Amino acid sequence: MSEKRYSDKKKYYNNRSPNRNYKTTRNQQYRKPKEFSLPTGTVIYILDILERGYVSSGRSTQFPLVQAIETPYFNLFELSYKRGADIKLQDKIVLGPGSLVGKVRKRLTYHKLTQTAKDLLPSTIEIHIEDSEDYYVQFLNTAGPITTKRHKLSLLPGVGQKLLWEIIEQRNKAPFKSVADFDERIKSVHNIKNSIAKRILNEIIDDEEKHYLFVKRPQIKQDNRQSQERPPYKKTSYQKRY
Repeated sequence: MSEKRYSDKKKYYNNRSPNRNYKTTRNQQYRKPKEFSLPTGTVIYILDILERGYVSSGRSTQFPLVQAIETPYFNLFELSYKRGADIKLQDKIVLGPGSLVGKVRKRLTYHKLTQTAKDLLPSTIEIHIEDSEDYYVQFLNTAGPITTKRHKLSLLPGVGQKLLWEIIEQRNKAPFKSVADFDERIKSVHNIKNSIAKRILNEIIDDEEKHYLFVKRPQIKQDNRQSQERPPYKKTSYQKRY
C-alpha cells in the first residue's frame, strides 16, 4: 500500500502543469537601472572624486564618479562626470546642460560615503551657509515654536532655554542683519554658523530624527504588505485523501 501511494505521488508531481506566472531568466535581456537627473539649476558641492570609480578585487567601474551633496535639502548623490574635467573637492557646481557633472547614478546615505567625503562634509556645510547667508539669517529672525514646549531655535546645539529667550528679545528689538551681527549681539553663542552646521549634519546622519529643520528626506512609497502576504495554505483534494 505504501509503495502504491509513493508511486501515485511521484506520478502526480511529475505530470503537474508548469506555473505560467513563473518567468525564466535565461532568455531575459539585462535591463540597466533607471537613471534620474536633478532639475536644472540644482546646486551641488563635491565631497569626493573617484577617477576610476569603485575599485574592488582589482577591478574598477571604468567611469569616473563624484560623491556630492545637494542643496538646499542636503541629499547625498553619486554622479558621473566628464573624464578629464577640472573638478576639485568642495567645488560648487550648478547643474545644467553645460555642467561638468552629468547623470545621477544613485542616492547615497551617510554611511555609504567614502571616508574623504565624511571628513569634508562638515566644512562643506559651513561653506554652503556662507554662500546662502541671507537664508539662514532669515531663519534666525523668523523661526517659531514647534510645539507648546519646544522651539525651533532650541534644537540648535548650544542653545538652551535661557539663551533662547535672549535671542527672541534681541530679534524683537531689531532683526539680525548677518551672521556676524548675530554673533556680536548674542555673545553667549561663539559661532552660530558652527551650531547650524552641526544641526544639519545630525539631521543627515540620523534617519529617525523627529524634527527636520533643514534636511528634506526623499519620500519613499511604502509597499502594501497585505498584498505581499501569502494566502493561507489549503490542502488539495489529492492531499486530503492521505
